Amino acid sequence: MPSEEYDGGFVAQAPSPPACSTPVERTFELGHPLDLRMTLLTQRMGNADPTAQWRGEESCHALRTPEGPGAIGFAVARRTLRVRAFGPGARWLVERAASMAGLEDDPDSFTPADRPMCDLVHRTQGVRLSRAPVIIYTAIRYVLEQRVTFGEAVYAWKGIVQAHAETAPGPWELVLPPDLAALMKTPDALFMQKGVESRRAATIRELAAGARFLDRVTAANELGKKLRTIPGIGPWTEAMVLGAGLGEPDVVPVLDVNLPHLVTWALAAEPRGTDERMLELLAPYAGHRFRVIRLIHCAGVSVPKPRVRRARHRYRA
Repeated sequence: MPSEEYDGGFVAQAPSPPACSTPVERTFELGHPLDLRMTLLTQRMGNADPTAQWRGEESCHALRTPEGPGAIGFAVARRTLRVRAFGPGARWLVERAASMAGLEDDPDSFTPADRPMCDLVHRTQGVRLSRAPVIIYTAIRYVLEQRVTFGEAVYAWKGIVQAHAETAPGPWELVLPPDLAALMKTPDALFMQKGVESRRAATIRELAAGARFLDRVTAANELGKKLRTIPGIGPWTEAMVLGAGLGEPDVVPVLDVNLPHLVTWALAAEPRGTDERMLELLAPYAGHRFRVIRLIHCAGVSVPKPRVRRARHRYRA
């Protein structure tokens, strides 16, 4: 049964569908390698995300769609991508499965010009830029990451999801993301219990109120303009939503605590960096700067920790 709409997004569904019913399936032929795990990394919040989990060789995701709740699973077998989805939103999700799995991305449009970048591309073969079928939940997750560690953001997202727990359709035992109408009414006290202060809580409510309009935008520049009108959305959050949510290949998240060090180390073997130095090193890759950042992350590059000299203590007998 399709969901009832209101100006702020999609409201809670009527009784949940059976846990498992006849799936909507589709198979895609792969002309190039696809690293499903790394490609879909931006569509989950860590390994503890109750809305997105690996089940065997299948990457499974639960979402609320305009057609109702749904869950979709992706699995690669040889040179094919098999997709199956369950629930009232199954057909809607399958129609967007190709972009979600990065099949509409064109990694061949990026031609590395130097040996280090060629090595990086070779190490991350099959990584593509994914596009989220429902952008609002990507935006909420990155608001939760503002000014805290990733572990704290994961704890907050998991707590918020479980506070509004609703089982997703399908055989994977996933939980649906929180209903937007319920999020708008969530008090500060509940957010505070999950480690989210009132400022970020207010931004999440604003996002939920504007979800209907945000999810209709398909162009990166238009989405960026709409995001900037929401209090609490700055350059970093905007860039992450555009890059991870829309698969925009050239955005650069500035004002990140760790990213400049990671980029300068990967591209110039400099362990400490700034936004200015990061932008300078990424300039030769204009048009694909976010792609380069994703490849650096997916390659497992890590900045060496500075050596700390400890004072030697001498004790008298």
